[in-house]
Amino acid sequence: MTQHRFILLDDNQIDLMVSTRLLQSWFVNAEVTSFNNTTDALEFFGKNKNNLSVLPTVVLLDLIMPRLDGFQVVDELERILINIPFKIFLLSSTINDADFDKAKENRWVQTILSKPLEVDVLSGLI
Repeated sequence: MTQHRFILLDDNQIDLMVSTRLLQSWFVNAEVTSFNNTTDALEFFGKNKNNLSVLPTVVLLDLIMPRLDGFQVVDELERILINIPFKIFLLSSTINDADFDKAKENRWVQTILSKPLEVDVLSGLI
């Protein structure tokens, strides 16, 4: 059985708490690390970029956040890591077709998942 290591990045503390609990209840022995700001998350990736045993298997990014949005975070991850060794999903309640088109065009983004997180949908994608 694959052990999943998740990183959640969302500026909303309630969404972080709910998503963490959902992931831990759905995926047995999942490790979930959460960040409520992009600065701390990107610092984590910079510090651990050469340590695959610490890097996540899946990253879940809120699309709309202060400072950097989810797409900008993906750009920063590519700058830090060059080749991204994990799956990235954006989380959003967006219905904007332009966001979905941009996600399809990004080679690192798997898709945009609806908020609140539906772990059964995520499970089928990973």
